[in-house]
Amino acid sequence: METMRQLSKEEQAEFDPQTVRPGSRYSHVQEVQERLNFLRFLLKDGQLWLCAPQAKQIWKCLAENAVFLCDREACFKWYSKLMGDEPDLDPDINKDFFENNVLQLDPSLLTENGMKCFERFFKAVNCREGKLVAKRRAYMMDDLELIGLDYLWRVVIQGSDDIANRAIDLLKEIYTNLGPKLQVNQVEIHEDFIQSCFDRLKASYDTLCVLDGDKDSINCARQEAIRMVRVLTVLKEYINECDSDYHEERTILPMSRAFRGKHITLIVRFPNQGRQVDDLDIWSHTNDTIGSVRRGILNRIKANAAHTKIELFIGGEIVDPADDRKLIGQLNLKDKTLITAKLTQVSANMPSSPDSSSDSSTGSPGNHGNHYSDGPNPEVESCLPGVIMSLHPRYISFLWQVADLGCNLNMPQLRDGARVLMKLMPPDNTTVENLRAVCLDHAKLGENSLSPSLDSRFFGPSPSQVLYLIEVVYALLMPASATLGEDASDFQYNFLKSGGLPLVLSMLTRNNFLPSADMETRRGAYLNALKIAKLLLTAVGFGHVKAVAEACQPNADGNIPVSPINQATHDQALVLQSALQNIPNPASECMLRNVAIRLAQQISDEASKYIPDICVIRAVQKIVWASGCGTVQLVFSNNDEISKIYEKTNAAKEPDGEDEQVCCEALEVMTLCFALMPTALDTLSKEKAWQTFIIDLLLHCHSKSVRQMAPG
Repeated sequence: METMRQLSKEEQAEFDPQTVRPGSRYSHVQEVQERLNFLRFLLKDGQLWLCAPQAKQIWKCLAENAVFLCDREACFKWYSKLMGDEPDLDPDINKDFFENNVLQLDPSLLTENGMKCFERFFKAVNCREGKLVAKRRAYMMDDLELIGLDYLWRVVIQGSDDIANRAIDLLKEIYTNLGPKLQVNQVEIHEDFIQSCFDRLKASYDTLCVLDGDKDSINCARQEAIRMVRVLTVLKEYINECDSDYHEERTILPMSRAFRGKHITLIVRFPNQGRQVDDLDIWSHTNDTIGSVRRGILNRIKANAAHTKIELFIGGEIVDPADDRKLIGQLNLKDKTLITAKLTQVSANMPSSPDSSSDSSTGSPGNHGNHYSDGPNPEVESCLPGVIMSLHPRYISFLWQVADLGCNLNMPQLRDGARVLMKLMPPDNTTVENLRAVCLDHAKLGENSLSPSLDSRFFGPSPSQVLYLIEVVYALLMPASATLGEDASDFQYNFLKSGGLPLVLSMLTRNNFLPSADMETRRGAYLNALKIAKLLLTAVGFGHVKAVAEACQPNADGNIPVSPINQATHDQALVLQSALQNIPNPASECMLRNVAIRLAQQISDEASKYIPDICVIRAVQKIVWASGCGTVQLVFSNNDEISKIYEKTNAAKEPDGEDEQVCCEALEVMTLCFALMPTALDTLSKEKAWQTFIIDLLLHCHSKSVRQMAPG
């Protein structure tokens, strides 16, 4: 090795270890490999252990003092084989060798073979020490003080991308497979693991905050940001794994599916059921589960869930009960999908029947074969790491800071890593309770309320916090389950009464809303604000029609009302009533319409004060215009600037899925505004900018969905 080291230094060009040197019969690679093969042959055939001095000598020679990368690779492979099913390394020296040699190697030098070598030592040493327990092909952790755990974290943070991912998988594997000793402390282990991740994040965050803007600092910042992304990935994988291991029905839903998704009507048919059963229309949505659909069918036909087994078939294929936790959106079911259902009676004493108490469930998928609806298990669900995080406001507050830092440093990975984690957690409990309390207080006391205004929360300095709050509000207004329930109904009313509609309209109109936000953040905020506006404007429309209709009715004594409605208001209400038959779309927005109609009953006497003005329509028009060509960031630019993007037919990009969503939602909101204020269309249609806007949308927009929707 020393000869080769000297030779490689003397060579001007890069020396190829595969080359056969003058005077030699073998290349360097062959010489190293043959020696290692011969050593292994001696160990195997002679039934010998490789002892400590020789083991350390070979490791030092090839791993620590490698002349070429291939030396270290050969060393990693060789030691991995030594630590195979029939080990050749003396088990008595494993721990010492692992601690004093393997764990001393710079983690950035690990390759795929190096990681495999580390993993074999890690598992073998910890098994021998009783800290890991081998079970079939998996390993269970029975002691938190694992040998090599700190090094594993260093590999996560300092290794190359591929190696860090392998290390993350190993970390996830050991922490999500707890042995019998640790099972009883699962919640504490979750809490400690979460806190250790946040401690690492905080250390990197503090470093990033004090770095200057010079070139060295920029490189340092990028390194620190990558470290943070990896720690966020560890947490994401950990929460995902724990969630997927939980086989009960979720009631504390993650943020990503806490709101009602896109509406889907499923047609359920019962062939050959003895008696003729009509097809059922089951309302569902993309954030609903197959299990929920099963229960919905059983409820509709008034079947006894405990004694009825229901099999579902889609396109002739049976839906596995193990898939009951899957979302409708994940199965790509389209509106009006036909589902065939087969019912069979199950005896109460058969083994497949559910236990009388949901507490006795073991959480095994097999238990749920026919009865996903055994019911929620809130006690166990509250022990999931994502749920634990949602109960401590410090976690969500820090994630807002991390996401904002990612925006400020123009590091989308960091921003998105933090936001993905926010989506995996259920909505933060403190945030939810605070929003409920503030809205209730303002709804009851109005201007006399001493609570901080809603405006102050949604026009705050943190773009990530503002985006999160809007998402939480939408999830409270249109929850994934019990959308027509009492909690949702109370919040819908209180939010509107406490100034919710002027608030969301000001988000769409004021240029001091998210002034420093990047495009992703602004787009997400607009999308949710538009969804909220659509719901509340629909309610205002139905409420206004109801108020005008009631005002035109004679009093009980037959006299005309004291404040008669003038003819213009009456005619406009008729136009609005006609428009509301078709907008929002009765097929795809039937649940939203039901919520809006119910809310309208409560606010009809004051609905007219919520009708928007032409400024709102102009602002929403700009959002449609800018998002229609995939440039939401131009929403406050002048009209000519946006129109030029459309004119560059070749350069104009088709809006991506999220831009398209924003554009379509904004078109619906704009149409609702016109229905509420019919005179605005006459005013706008005379303006050149409006005519250009219509031409751009109908002729130049690359999105088929937008072009089809625009004429409406």
